[in-house]
Amino acid sequence: MSRPLVYFLLVLVGGCAGSGGPEEEKDKDVISEADPTISLSSNRIFENLASNTQVGVLSVINSTDTFSYTLVSGEGDADNALFTLLDNALLAINSFDYETTPELNVRIQATSASSSISSSFSVSIVDVSGVVITLSPSNPAVAVGSSTAITASVISESGATNSAISWIAPNSDIATIVSTGNLTANITGVADGSVSINAIIDGVGSKFIVNVCTLLTNIMYVKNDATGLADGSSWSNAFTTLTEAINVATANTQIWVAAGTYTPGSNVTDTFQLVDDVKIYGGFIGDEGACNNSLLVRDVTGSILSGDLSNNDGDGLDESLLVDNAYHVVTGSGTNSTAVLDGFVIKSGNADGSGDDKNGGGIYNDSGSPTFRNLTIKNNIANSDGAGVFNLDGDASFSNVSIIENKSGDDGGGILNDGSAISMINSIVSNNTSVDKGAGIYNKKKKPTYINVLVQGNTSQDNGGGVYNDDSKPRFTNSIIIGNKALGQGGGVDSKGESEAIYTNCVISGNSSDEEGGGISNREISNSIIQNSIVWGNISAISNDNVFNDSGDDLSQPTFLNSVVEGTGGSSNWVAVFGSDLGSNLDASPNFVDEIDPQLAPSLDGDYQLQSDSIAVDAGLNSAELDEDYDGDSNDDSISDVLLDFNLATRIQGEVIDIGPYERSTN
Repeated sequence: MSRPLVYFLLVLVGGCAGSGGPEEEKDKDVISEADPTISLSSNRIFENLASNTQVGVLSVINSTDTFSYTLVSGEGDADNALFTLLDNALLAINSFDYETTPELNVRIQATSASSSISSSFSVSIVDVSGVVITLSPSNPAVAVGSSTAITASVISESGATNSAISWIAPNSDIATIVSTGNLTANITGVADGSVSINAIIDGVGSKFIVNVCTLLTNIMYVKNDATGLADGSSWSNAFTTLTEAINVATANTQIWVAAGTYTPGSNVTDTFQLVDDVKIYGGFIGDEGACNNSLLVRDVTGSILSGDLSNNDGDGLDESLLVDNAYHVVTGSGTNSTAVLDGFVIKSGNADGSGDDKNGGGIYNDSGSPTFRNLTIKNNIANSDGAGVFNLDGDASFSNVSIIENKSGDDGGGILNDGSAISMINSIVSNNTSVDKGAGIYNKKKKPTYINVLVQGNTSQDNGGGVYNDDSKPRFTNSIIIGNKALGQGGGVDSKGESEAIYTNCVISGNSSDEEGGGISNREISNSIIQNSIVWGNISAISNDNVFNDSGDDLSQPTFLNSVVEGTGGSSNWVAVFGSDLGSNLDASPNFVDEIDPQLAPSLDGDYQLQSDSIAVDAGLNSAELDEDYDGDSNDDSISDVLLDFNLATRIQGEVIDIGPYERSTN
C-alpha cells in the first residue's frame, strides 16, 4: 500500500503502505508487503576520484527499525577491503581504475535491535573517457542584482585537472556568468527564476541549475559541524545547536537546520520549545542558497531532534537505555499556527517523570496550536499518555507526518488528543503500542479531523487497537484503519461516552479484538455514521467480528449509507443489530487486491485498492455529507469537494464515486 504522504519535497513524495500505488520519488517505506531489504542509493562510482569518496547511502526498506551497517564476510565479499562505512554511507577507500577493475563486489550486514539481514552489492566503476564536472556550492542561489562565486572540480581520465572552463548562461535575462579563473566564476542575478549554467571543458559540458531570487534575509542557520563565528548568519557561521537559534529568534524568522542530530540540552527537562512567528525547517545539506525554492529539495529524514542526551540509545526502542533521556523532545505549548516545525525526525523522548512530564515523549503540546509538517515521530515513550504526541486543549495541525513505534504506559501510544480539535492529513500512525487504550490514536472530546490517514499495525492491551474515541466527534475521510489489535474491545476502533464519529470513504479491515467488535465497537450511546465505507474482514474472539453495539440503556445505534459491511445482509436483507440502514448498503466481498488475515494482526501488510470487478466501484454517494469545511468556502462539504483519494489520484473518475478510500482508475 502506498503512503498518503505528500511531502512536496524532491526527496519524499510517496504513498502509504497498503495502497499499491506508485512510488513517486524516494522515501523509506514504513510499511510494505515485502520482506526487509537493504538498499544502496547508488552502486556506481567514477574512476580516478579522491580516496574516501562516497559510493551511496544504505537504508533498509520495508522495515520501521533503525539499523546500523557493517561489512561482513560471505557470498559477494571479494572486495570488502577496498571499502569502508561511515554511518550508513559506503565509501571507497582508494581511487579506482576502470581499465583495471570495472566492477567490485561488497557484502553488507544491517542490524537492528530485533533483526539482522545481509546483502551483496556489485559496484560498477564508470569509465571517464572525457571529464566529470561538479560544482561548489552544489545548490547555488544568487540574489537579484548581486553576484555569487562558484568553483568547479574536474575529474578527467587521467585524474584531476586545472584546465580552464568555459561558462555559458543561455538565458542572460535571468543570470549572467563571468569567468574569474580556470575553475571559478561569478554569477550575477538579473531576475527571479532558474537558469541552466553550462560548464564546458575539452569539448565536454555539464549543466547546473542556478536559482535566482530576491534572497530571504530573515534566516538563521544551524549546522552541528560548523566552525565559523557561530552567530547563525550563514552556513559557515551557523549555530551548532538548534537551542541557540531558538533562544535568539525574533518574529518572522526562519531557522534552517542542516542534516545531523541535535539534542535540546543536557538536562531531562530541556526541550525544543517552539515559538510563535518562527518557522524551523530541517533536512538541508548545509550549503543551500537563501531562496524559497531551497525548501523544495530537502531530505526531511536527515535532521534528527533526539532526546538521547547521553548518545547511548543505540537502535530501536530499548527502554533500559532511555532512562536519562529528555522528557519531551519538542514542546508546542502556548503557541499558535505561526509556530512551524517542518522536516525532522523526532525520536528518543522519554516522559517518565511526574505531572506533565509523564506525557508526550516526542511532542508535548498544552494549549498550543502549532503547525507540524514533514515529520517522522518515532521511538518515544511516555509513562502515561501520548508517547509520540500529546495534545491537551490545543488545535495543532499535522501534515505529512509519520507517527511510528511509540509506546505509552497508559493511553495513546501514537497520539493522544484531549480537548484538541487537531487536523491531520496525508499521514501515518503505525506500529505503536499502549498498555491501556488507543494504541494508535486516542481522541477525547472535540472534533478532530483526519484526511488520508493510515492507522495500521497498532496494538492496545485494552480497548481501541487503532483508534479510541471518548466523548469525541472525529471525522475520518479517505482513511484506512487496518491490521490493528486490541486485547479488549474494538480492534480497529472503540468509541464510548456518546461519541459521534463519521467515517466517509474509509476502510476498516483486518483488525482483531479479544473481546467484542473486531472492526468497530460502539458503546455508551455512541452513534457513528459510516458512509461510502467498507467494514470487512475483521475478527473478534467473542462475537460481532465487524461491528459491536451496546444495547439496553447504553444503546448505540450507528447508521450506514452506501457502504459495504460484512454480515449485515445489505439493505435488501438488513440485520438490525448492526444499526440503522439508510440505503444502498451491500454485503459481498469488496474484492481488495490483498486483504490482511485478521488473525495475524497486528500486521503491516495489505493492499486495499479495489480490483476491477469490485462491487464497490462506482457504488458510492457523491453527496455524502462530511460535516466539515475542507475547501474553505465556509460551508460543510460533501465528499465530492475532496478532490483526491488516498493515493492522491482524482477522487471521482467517471460519474459516481467509488466506495472506500481509493478511486479505481477508468483508464
